[in-house]
Amino acid sequence: MHNPEHHSQKFRLQLKTPRSTRARQYSSDQLYRALYDAIATSALRPGQKLTEEVIGQAFGATRWTIRPVLRRLASDGVVKIFRNRGAFVARPAIGEAREVFAARRILESGLLAQFKKLAKQELVRLRKHLRDEDRARREKDNRGQIQLAGGFHMLLADIAGNRLLSGMLKDLITQNALAVTVYQRSSDTTCRTDDHRTLVELLKQDKASAAARLMVKHLNEIENSLVFEASADDAPELSVILNSIRKRNETNRSRS
Repeated sequence: MHNPEHHSQKFRLQLKTPRSTRARQYSSDQLYRALYDAIATSALRPGQKLTEEVIGQAFGATRWTIRPVLRRLASDGVVKIFRNRGAFVARPAIGEAREVFAARRILESGLLAQFKKLAKQELVRLRKHLRDEDRARREKDNRGQIQLAGGFHMLLADIAGNRLLSGMLKDLITQNALAVTVYQRSSDTTCRTDDHRTLVELLKQDKASAAARLMVKHLNEIENSLVFEASADDAPELSVILNSIRKRNETNRSRS
């Protein structure tokens, strides 16, 4: 695994935020979801140090809330905790990245091979998701594209109705996003929307075996678009990222 020591000085910030300006306190589940989503959409970059003080000031959380959340993220495979160094966003080694792709090919092709013909309401959900993907691509919303690309695969798993495999796939997709962030050399390494559209049409026609084969091809193409070699990766300061996430979450809550 990548040695994160050179990141530690860069992101070990000593912020002095006045108490009156601190954010409302996040619960353990809210903090977990905020950090998990930030990692899954590459807002938090692989190798980035997750400093307890900065997290606490951004989300109004105590270390007694933060530490179990970091351990929970570590159990998901998206954070690495090093003794006497702290917690870092996981940075997949080349072998680990390839293993994630291999696991996804087995799991997702297996799910699709057992698919039954789509019900009308399931088809409506999938087509709406495809429209959302198209809009994010037109608007060049990179964060939205990443989120929706993984969301399409999770939606298929949800429709398949296997909650155990859905849980496994969620973590694999997030680890996959980390690998893409580390090893991509082009902006065109997210899922192809036309493949997603073809998958929906095959499932609509009750062609589960053909959909399973296309899924393997689809994941192969993403893996083959990556350049598996060591690379340095700079990222914005942790406090800037987390404060942006908190403000976006609060804006979304105020609108709902």
